[in-house]
Amino acid sequence: MESLPQIFLVIYMIIFSITLVASIVYWVKQRFSALAAIAMILSLLIPLVSFVYTAQRKTGNGYEFMLEKVFDLNGLAITLMIGYVYIIGWLIFVITELLTRLYHVPFINEKLKPMFQKMEEHWIKKGIPPLKRFFSLIREKLPKRRKKADETLEEEHKQSSQ
Repeated sequence: MESLPQIFLVIYMIIFSITLVASIVYWVKQRFSALAAIAMILSLLIPLVSFVYTAQRKTGNGYEFMLEKVFDLNGLAITLMIGYVYIIGWLIFVITELLTRLYHVPFINEKLKPMFQKMEEHWIKKGIPPLKRFFSLIREKLPKRRKKADETLEEEHKQSSQ
């Protein structure tokens, strides 16, 4: 019976710790509270159930055992994999939401504009078509949203002054 490398286990625990902290924060702040509650429960249950489940292996490591059982269509192994996918999806969702919030901070937005322009020039020069479309969508959508928000603020000030 083999074991996974120490660095893998450290990264595994860091990911689940970050997931637990992020889900608690989102649950307390009442932002996406149902999704956060699910992530909180899964981040506590998945490592425990996975440890007990993979402890019954005869040879190999836990990862190989889990994949073998998933391909054998074992219900618990499939459920654990779905839980892992949910945790990864939750982390991606939280990271993108945080980056979006950071992008809308004026100071950070102004600091990042030159970097985005350099990236755009470089990738367009390399001829990567999907990225051309991505940057054109960013140019089209984000300024319009900001203008709409500014216009609504101006309209509210006009209405309140009248």
